[in-house]
Amino acid sequence: MTRLRLTFIALALLLLLPLGLLVSRALASLNNERELRHQIVAERIFDEMERELTALVRREEDRPFEHYRSYYVSESSGTTIRSPLADAPEETFILDYFLESPDGTLASPRLDDGAQVTLALVQRLLASGFGGGARQPAAEQRRQQLPGTTLALSKAKQKDAFSKKNVASDSYLRQLNRGAESRRDRVAKLSQSVARNVMPYSEGEEQEAYRQELELDDASEPIIWEAIDVVLESLVGQRLDERHLVLYRSAIIDAVTYRQGFVVDANQLVQWLAAQVLDGSELATRVEVISAPSEETSYAADGFRYRHQFAEPFDSLASVLTLDPLPEAGGVSFVYLLSALTLLTGTAGLVGIYRMVTVRLAYAERRQNFVSAVSHELKTPLTAIRMYAEMLRDGLVSNEEKRHQYYEVITNESERLTRLVNNVLELSKLERRDRSLSPVPGPLLPVLKEAREVITPHAAGEGFAIALDVAADLPDAIYDRDALLQVLFNLIDNAVKYSKSAQTREILLRARRKDDTVEISVSDRGPGVSEAHLKHVFEPFYRVEAELTRRSQGTGIGLALVRGLIESMGGSVRGENGRDGGFVVRLTLPVAASA
Repeated sequence: MTRLRLTFIALALLLLLPLGLLVSRALASLNNERELRHQIVAERIFDEMERELTALVRREEDRPFEHYRSYYVSESSGTTIRSPLADAPEETFILDYFLESPDGTLASPRLDDGAQVTLALVQRLLASGFGGGARQPAAEQRRQQLPGTTLALSKAKQKDAFSKKNVASDSYLRQLNRGAESRRDRVAKLSQSVARNVMPYSEGEEQEAYRQELELDDASEPIIWEAIDVVLESLVGQRLDERHLVLYRSAIIDAVTYRQGFVVDANQLVQWLAAQVLDGSELATRVEVISAPSEETSYAADGFRYRHQFAEPFDSLASVLTLDPLPEAGGVSFVYLLSALTLLTGTAGLVGIYRMVTVRLAYAERRQNFVSAVSHELKTPLTAIRMYAEMLRDGLVSNEEKRHQYYEVITNESERLTRLVNNVLELSKLERRDRSLSPVPGPLLPVLKEAREVITPHAAGEGFAIALDVAADLPDAIYDRDALLQVLFNLIDNAVKYSKSAQTREILLRARRKDDTVEISVSDRGPGVSEAHLKHVFEPFYRVEAELTRRSQGTGIGLALVRGLIESMGGSVRGENGRDGGFVVRLTLPVAASA
């Protein structure tokens, strides 16, 4: 049995190992999917920001170059018109627009005093080579992170693009439109300067317009751009300081270069982008976006953080997005639940198989012991019968009293063999469910008396007396007469076998009414049965003593047969130790309806 237990423990460990690996891989996969899901959301948000920036760049690149003067002459009416840039910009992130003349003079189209701070910032950039041709656009600077890319700063990881298709249907993502295409278009466009012929006026006025432009010294005076070839380059971005960046373009007029652009507050720009993308979205309460001035900035490890380097001309601008954990779809809980169910099922299965195998082995051992016991029980009476029969046959017994005694021994041993054979046959029929009983109502006293009379010689031969105690008002019960007799024979015989060491050799057969049943009890004054064995004594082939060391007779089928017969008659049986010692078997049979 110990070897079997060790085998099942080893089997359980072998099953737990792949289960643990499977659960570990499943959890790792779910964790990767969770991180990827957050990264996809972050990248989608950044894509939408790029789309907004693309629209901003397109608007500014399409802006007529004459708007950078406070006033200009309308093409259609010829009247002087106030520039739309003469007032403070509507967007809070645009501090002001500026125009740099070929001589390095800076001017703002604004007519109020708000342009002075912006011009001072641009003047600072001029000193670093912005206007002298030695400038170095941000796109040409060496970076660790490429423009237009997103990197994870904390829990999330970079994933293969192929895997992103699996989570692209997230409900949060459907609220955002992809801006990647417009971003790629913007990057492609910014890779080269675009030449355009701008001719707002007629060819005959070209030289006059150019002359007027050169003669105007006051930036507030209108300037007329007419029918001249103008090359407008794409916007270029450059960092002014940690907070500000400037976007400008070159307007080349007959080999004369003007700079036109505007100054942006990086923090305000990032907040504006976040508001444009997230307002009205469920993600608004879960996302925090800030400007990231330096790639070396360290961030806390909590949450999901991503750093995005915007595409040209905003490649000097980076942003950090902090994303709170999104609601889980129940995948992790499902894996834990499935793992627990699998573990419980596997454990229950192994325990069940172990119990079944142990029961089968124990049952097989009992049957083997039963065969040995039956062989012994058959051999002993047969030996006695044969010995006394041969002595009587050969005339070796001359004394009539001895002869009568030998005949009695032969008869008793024959009855013992008969009971043993009948028990084996009855148990076999009960196990095959071939035993058919015919319980009928009837009095119990005659059956109890008959059982005592039949078994008394056998009990008396072992020195036991059988006492009968039947209540006067004992009602009729429903039972099968032959089956009940066999039950009583077995119980009394069992009491004789296991109470031979008792000082008082008495077996009490008692019958009483108990509610709607009649209770019959058979008790002895023997040592009783220990609690460990008490619940097993009615099992087939079960013996309290080991077969090799037992000192009492018996096959282990008597009490099993008693239970089978009584339950077949609609009754019940239980065993218990008596208050004054000994073992008591209590039978209950249903009371007849007439009683």
